[in-house]
Amino acid sequence: MFEWVLACAGDAKTYSPFEIGARITEVGMLGVLALRMQKPILWDTENRRATDLPKADAIIDPQPSTDAYSPR
Repeated sequence: MFEWVLACAGDAKTYSPFEIGARITEVGMLGVLALRMQKPILWDTENRRATDLPKADAIIDPQPSTDAYSPR
């Protein structure tokens, strides 16, 4: 973990670049979402959206509440 602190300070590189970690996280989260939807998901990586399941898109990017303190 200390290498992460050094990388934040600009003194070193992390052992796993963010670009790789972000993609791995995206794949894992899409797997969880596919299980929740109980359907395969066709994913548009460039636009970061499900091309075939609008319900999945609603979970990925929910509409913001007009009142920050009201329940959703």
